[in-house]
Amino acid sequence: MHIRSMGYQSAAGYNANTPPYVLAAVQRKALANELPLLVCLVPFSFFALRRTLAKPWWDRRKVPMTKQFCLRIVGLIVFGFSPLACADDLPMVTPKETGMSAERLALVDKAMEDSIEKSLLPGGIVMVARHGEIAHFKAYGKMDLEADKPMTTETIFRIYSMSKAVTTTAAMMLIDEGKLAVNDPVSKYLPELKNVMVARGGQSHRAERTMTIADLLRHTSGYSYGSTGESAHDKAYKDLKVLDTGDTLEALQAKLTKLPLPFEPGTDWIYGISIDILGRVVEVVSSKTLDDF
Repeated sequence: MHIRSMGYQSAAGYNANTPPYVLAAVQRKALANELPLLVCLVPFSFFALRRTLAKPWWDRRKVPMTKQFCLRIVGLIVFGFSPLACADDLPMVTPKETGMSAERLALVDKAMEDSIEKSLLPGGIVMVARHGEIAHFKAYGKMDLEADKPMTTETIFRIYSMSKAVTTTAAMMLIDEGKLAVNDPVSKYLPELKNVMVARGGQSHRAERTMTIADLLRHTSGYSYGSTGESAHDKAYKDLKVLDTGDTLEALQAKLTKLPLPFEPGTDWIYGISIDILGRVVEVVSSKTLDDF
């Protein structure tokens, strides 16, 4: 599988014309104007998830993911992504007390410092927790390069595209309940997508591969943000006003029948509206709007 350039809209690229279900509805007072990147391993999002789900998340026989657990993950992600908020609730202990290796955690320091040294990122925060206790919590680099302000563990970040995390969690809840499966064809829930077209070199043909829920989850469906370099796809995306202000997810679904893909589903990767479409699947399966779900 080849990785296609992301071509996503930056934070500055979003504006009043961006639909409400695309924008992350999360804003808190930031301590800095421009905070490009956060690296934060949130408690309960990795170690607790790994511990709770005894088998792969796509295996329906796994330990059930409770709604409370899901909402706690989403709450930590969505409501003002400050690691300090997590730290206030969890005790700080030594790595050994959590059964983790201090030597291995030191590699996190090296990775972050190397990335800053190579100008891959200006700064970040890393938190690692296990069994409800924090084993590693540290700030690196700068929160503001121009003002030469160091990153601190109290820095609050503005993060976009958080609706993707919420929507993916909603889909995982339905998978856990046996109402949805990652290998299901998307057309099982959105019949309009049964005969999607693929645009190549100015020509379009019916897709040979079946688009699955997994393709939506991993951005391999072929749906972009309209900047792929494939003229037929990009023009149709613009003409259809795919993410027009005020459109519902149901309205988005209706437009997809006229939007050819830039590649066969499952053969390439591109950042785009896959999770928006997944949100519509959640609505169809649950018989609720995404915000009500």
